[in-house]
Amino acid sequence: MRPGPKKGYFGPTKPMNEVVAGINANNDRIRTLYMTHKFGAKLVEMTKDGKRRETNIDGDGVIMYQAPDNLYMNGRHPLAGKLFTLGCNPREYWLAVAQEKVDAIWFGQMENVGKPCVADIPIRPDLLREVLGVSTIDPNLQRFPAPVMKFNNDEDVYMFTWIDTTADRFFAVKEVWYDRATLRPRLVNLFGPEGRILLRAYLSNYRHVKIDGVPEAQQPIVPGTYDLFFIDTRSRMTIQIGDAYTRYKGAPEERAFRMPTPDDYGHQYKLDEACTD
Repeated sequence: MRPGPKKGYFGPTKPMNEVVAGINANNDRIRTLYMTHKFGAKLVEMTKDGKRRETNIDGDGVIMYQAPDNLYMNGRHPLAGKLFTLGCNPREYWLAVAQEKVDAIWFGQMENVGKPCVADIPIRPDLLREVLGVSTIDPNLQRFPAPVMKFNNDEDVYMFTWIDTTADRFFAVKEVWYDRATLRPRLVNLFGPEGRILLRAYLSNYRHVKIDGVPEAQQPIVPGTYDLFFIDTRSRMTIQIGDAYTRYKGAPEERAFRMPTPDDYGHQYKLDEACTD
């Protein structure tokens, strides 16, 4: 659910370089993450016979992250057992649903993400990775994709929009709203090359990331609630974070970010099968 509107703010604000430094002071400390979570999701997919199918699932699981490219998330149900895994690494990405009604894996190569030849996946792991709220901002503010900062008086937020270039134009890549007082992310919009929103995420209920030997007041912060809407597929997911650690019993390890074997699932969808060199 979207947080309620804030009262307008018309006082002093910080210059862009100070805002970036403040955001990075928190996020630079989060190179790895291990988080427990509860979730509810509606997965929307087009079946091979062209029909739209919706599957509602809920449960709990873990999320692991390793900067800058690795993400793993799973979901289990107390009665149904394993429900899904999703993830991405520098080479590949996937969503594997073990739920009996679906029993499918969607997967593709990261080098093809976003190309017109790639089929839809109900939940794109690389987009989910982008909204964890722990990315640092390149202090070279002229390097593409380059951020532009605005201040929204009504919402009391710094609005960052990252732009990139093609041969003939500039285009928006990402927009993040950061609360002025805390510099915590509140809203993330991720865009496709034609300016359409691919994923909209509201972030709230922030939590400390536990680090051994560091007092809570000095621990970094991550969002505790993610309300996600994948626009193209109409899939939705709400994630409630429980405990958050930079590391937990040695996790995450590199092997956590390996894609499952597609043959273990009844239906395999190679998303970039139509792509050619």
